[in-house]
Amino acid sequence: MLFQELSQQQFNYREEKNTSPKVFRNFTFFESYFSNYIEGTIFEVDEAK
Repeated sequence: MLFQELSQQQFNYREEKNTSPKVFRNFTFFESYFSNYIEGTIFEVDEAK
């Protein structure tokens, strides 16, 4: 049901904002940091670096 509903919708194109290497590294770092947090691994950002 969800697939049928979503496939009938038209979604606006969103420009990719992670275009520079620095922005991409920050994005991937925090994505993995919060993924670990959700799974129960809690540590400070400085420790994660």
